[in-house]
Amino acid sequence: MIETNRIEFKRELTPDLDLEKEVVAFLNYHEGGMIYIGIDDDGLPVGVKDIDGDMLKIKDRIRTGISPSPMGLFDVKVEEIDNISVIKIFIASGSDKPYYKTRYGLSEKGCFMRVGTAAEPMTNEQIEDLFSRKVHNTLKNVVSPRQDFKLNPTQDIAQAMGKMKRQDQRLVGFALETCDETAHARQKLEKKNLDFIVLNSLNDKGAGFQHDTNKITIIDESHCTEFPLKPKTEAAKDIINRLKQIMA
Repeated sequence: MIETNRIEFKRELTPDLDLEKEVVAFLNYHEGGMIYIGIDDDGLPVGVKDIDGDMLKIKDRIRTGISPSPMGLFDVKVEEIDNISVIKIFIASGSDKPYYKTRYGLSEKGCFMRVGTAAEPMTNEQIEDLFSRKVHNTLKNVVSPRQDFKLNPTQDIAQAMGKMKRQDQRLVGFALETCDETAHARQKLEKKNLDFIVLNSLNDKGAGFQHDTNKITIIDESHCTEFPLKPKTEAAKDIINRLKQIMA
């Protein structure tokens, strides 16, 4: 056996193995693919010590580590090769692209595509192109009764400041989202070169406009911290405290 655009070999399942990246790449690939655990880089079966345990870990990592939900798009089973038991993970091409590692969201660190025999990071342009094909029930899909207005885009001030930011400066952004909230916030975090972003969701009761309370999530490159619903003055203190931490 050899690795191809649809076949990937891994000698063993370890915490350091970026299984989620490989699965995401196949989900985003138009043909899907297969990952074998227990086969070395030369295509020789070496087996798996704990078949049942590794199968449970694989299912859990794929289920919890990838968004949108890949449930129904993968199957994990045992296969015998030269009388040696290995694990075969079948991944179908998903219909809700782009898929991404939940921890990193819709970013170059979270989105991957199968290219040849490797999982390559997707560019922001590729991510935006795939995402634009998805149909969402948002304001941008509501047709205005007036079609004679001509609007000009405004300058993205946060993005412009992110390009000029020095190492001794800190930049914080805010995101008000209605769907795929965390993924969209992470995309803005990276695109605008922010130190952290404060996410507000219109789907949270008691948060947003016309309320004296708010429920925020502070997201940086490696952490996502959710705060409970609280008065907006207290939420503001949480933001200031986080800013003090990164400026210390």
